[in-house]
Amino acid sequence: MAWQRTPHNRTADHRPHATGTSNIHKRQTGHVRQTCTSNLPGTVPICHTQKVMLLHFSKASGSAVCRLAQAAGCSTWARGSSNCGSRERQYGDGPWWIPVSHAQTEWERLNFAYPDAIRRMRSGRYSCSQRLAKAPQFHAVESTLPGGVPCPGFFTLAMLRPPLERMVSHSFELARWGLVRPRKQGFCSNYSHMRRLAPAVYDNYYHRVLLGERVLGLPPGAITSAHLAEAKRVLSSLQLVLLSNDASTPATLQRATGIANFTACRDTTRPAPCAMSDEDSERARRDNAHDLALYAYAERLAAQHVAKWGAGMG
Repeated sequence: MAWQRTPHNRTADHRPHATGTSNIHKRQTGHVRQTCTSNLPGTVPICHTQKVMLLHFSKASGSAVCRLAQAAGCSTWARGSSNCGSRERQYGDGPWWIPVSHAQTEWERLNFAYPDAIRRMRSGRYSCSQRLAKAPQFHAVESTLPGGVPCPGFFTLAMLRPPLERMVSHSFELARWGLVRPRKQGFCSNYSHMRRLAPAVYDNYYHRVLLGERVLGLPPGAITSAHLAEAKRVLSSLQLVLLSNDASTPATLQRATGIANFTACRDTTRPAPCAMSDEDSERARRDNAHDLALYAYAERLAAQHVAKWGAGMG
């Protein structure tokens, strides 16, 4: 059967800018959407006692978590850096969706592109110790985990979404920002075209974000079972792993981080359904087999974290 987009709350809110900013901003609740309320009375967000790093997988509710952290009083980057990630060169934490050689404007290059050469991705990005010293209370990494290693000293968390569902949603996001050319190719009606346009997004994306620059820049088809084993190790080293669609996520997020009202913060608007051909759907599953296996592991890991925090353990 055709690959059909499963209804899911839409959370993207990138608001790209030509340049980032290194200013730390204590965002007031009034700047956050009205349904995105602050933490519950009597709870103390973990960001007040320990710096937090969100590994933000695009289209998996990272934007909602960012807004909630701001509403809970966590300091984040100033408004010029959307989704709690800084695009400044020393961080390079904004979305990396297309190779810079595929960018057709300076605006696309600054907001969505990553260097074609792996060594250039690494160049100039802050080390973990520098991030711990300079980052605000809460910051997100949407490009790729620096060096492919979770930074010690931070409370690290991530949310995941079923890989093919996330991929279809990402297709709409690429189209939203005018990155699909020519437009007649459609958002997700031509998988081969979209895979060429944004290889990192359509080829085991979770692996590429988790394992750092050396893996994000690999050509399509280069992710192996060895990378899967490594990605499992990295994912299991995060303090909190949750599933964006799971009913247990809001309560667990609140218990683990003091950040509440996850459900209220998520955007309820949904784009129209999008279907792929049977052939493209099967190819997408085959090409992203390692991400599908990693997500199955994440489901088990998230269940452990839900049980752990539900029992009041930290």
